[in-house]
Amino acid sequence: MKEPVEFLYDKYGVNYKLIENLVCGQRHFGLMLKNGSIGVCSTLKQSYTVKPEILAKPDFSNISHRILLNAYFNAIINGNNIDEQYFYGDIFQAIDFKKYSNIVMIGLFRPLVKKFNDAGIPVSVFDKIEKEPPVLPDDLQINFVKKSDALIITATTFFNCTFTEIIENTDKCDVFILGPSAIISNDIFNYKNVKAIFGSVFRPFDKDVLQIIKAGYGTKTFAPRANKVYILNQ
Repeated sequence: MKEPVEFLYDKYGVNYKLIENLVCGQRHFGLMLKNGSIGVCSTLKQSYTVKPEILAKPDFSNISHRILLNAYFNAIINGNNIDEQYFYGDIFQAIDFKKYSNIVMIGLFRPLVKKFNDAGIPVSVFDKIEKEPPVLPDDLQINFVKKSDALIITATTFFNCTFTEIIENTDKCDVFILGPSAIISNDIFNYKNVKAIFGSVFRPFDKDVLQIIKAGYGTKTFAPRANKVYILNQ
């Protein structure tokens, strides 16, 4: 299958005229639709300048275009699902990780790593940017993924074109997608081994979220303004 952002574009298309406002800070990209729905996407600590009009004919080899698409679908899909389709809570509350013997995390989620450590549950961590412990060397990632029975994968892999390759290396494994960039769509369950998607839904017309992103702050600052929600592959 194609990478998720391109897959969703082919299936649903886009209408850039639905975008009311967009901002890009040092860590995240954010946009608000005319109906008030807010979408975000990490930029992996790089700032990009893009206009909504590029969505009419996006270049999928251009990371800034993929980031804009990710934020767009984040707003369109996350913000318009019916509440009854969501479960509320975070990943550590929702999933019993004690039943797994080989847990791998791609994308360092420090608060989640602390929860694993406090519970005495081993987890192997990889990250594209962070390289200090507990992050392991990149060259070990493929072998660890192949042996994993639970894989927690950052939603930033949606736009950086690593998602499909990573999950195709899984075998008998439950894959959990995590992060505010996550597109909470049942379409993602078409990908191999995906069991749940954990993301965020913001209050409509919460312009403060965009101001926080524009000022360069990260997830820790704007996350309290969102509900943690998830869907399960039934």
